[in-house]
Amino acid sequence: MTKEELHSCQIVGLFHAIRKHNGKTKFTSYLYNCVKWECLTHLKKHMTLEHSLIDTNIEAPSTEIPFSELIAGLSEIEQDVVTQYFVEQKTFKEIGDNIGKSHETARKHYNRAMDRLKRHFTVFPYK
Repeated sequence: MTKEELHSCQIVGLFHAIRKHNGKTKFTSYLYNCVKWECLTHLKKHMTLEHSLIDTNIEAPSTEIPFSELIAGLSEIEQDVVTQYFVEQKTFKEIGDNIGKSHETARKHYNRAMDRLKRHFTVFPYK
């Protein structure tokens, strides 16, 4: 909804509130509900029209990223741990044995790698 459409809805809601307010409730509360109702009605009409114009035969663009590119920003040890975990489907005990560390150290490398990937691929970080 553009600013102009929003202002239009607000003005229409204001006129409805002025015309139909019966004095039994606070005018500001009634005005708020009228404006909200007008904006929601406009959105419903606009979205229905917009959805009817969508061509359902169009395929979404591919968002697949090769695994090697996905983990390229990780350290060498993190890449190794993530590869063994996801590609080779090894346990942290097996990964730890392969890298010469404990299973807890392997798990910590995995967790750090996942945190980095989440931060890198999150559009709006939540922290």
